[in-house]
Amino acid sequence: MLLSQASNIGKLTDGAFMAITAICVALFLTINIIMLYFAVKYRRSRHPQSADIDGSVLLELAWTVIPAALVVFMFYLGLKGYAIRKDAPGDALAVNVRGQMWSWIFQYANGKESSALALPLNRAVKFNLTSGDVIHSFFIPAFGIKGDVVPGRQNTLWAVPIEKGSFDVFCTEYCGAGHSIMLSKAVVMDEKDFEEWYGAR
Repeated sequence: MLLSQASNIGKLTDGAFMAITAICVALFLTINIIMLYFAVKYRRSRHPQSADIDGSVLLELAWTVIPAALVVFMFYLGLKGYAIRKDAPGDALAVNVRGQMWSWIFQYANGKESSALALPLNRAVKFNLTSGDVIHSFFIPAFGIKGDVVPGRQNTLWAVPIEKGSFDVFCTEYCGAGHSIMLSKAVVMDEKDFEEWYGAR
């Protein structure tokens, strides 16, 4: 999936990705058009004798200031996305995500455990990531979130699911012979349906 539009974090990530891609495409086209223009304008048949060309302070400022401004802008997009990922809202639903060879276990505040990740629509969810053995990596492509799952350490992620459906959950850190089968699903449902699932034993 190229675009990850099923969560607020995914939309933010995709916005930064598309903006940076647009800048790169614009620079590629601009540089090639200018290169072709100079190749035609200063071709050998029109200028059999080479000549010195005086420098231009304006041009030198332009190709220094403009790229620097673009780099700062792209850095800002990345920093904005990084900063928001670190601080989950205080009222976020907490889900403990435990990675182990080779499965995911999701535990909720009421003690309920599941091998599939049930989530309420349009509600912030905080994922507390822990490992029972080796290093794993928790990845939901449709949400645009991924985090290291490290033994002896708890990492956190959060997101607001904004689209109902069933989405793939992967481990993206090679963790042994069963790495490729370490799969699960994130199932996003209406709040009412989630509360019924959450309360059921």
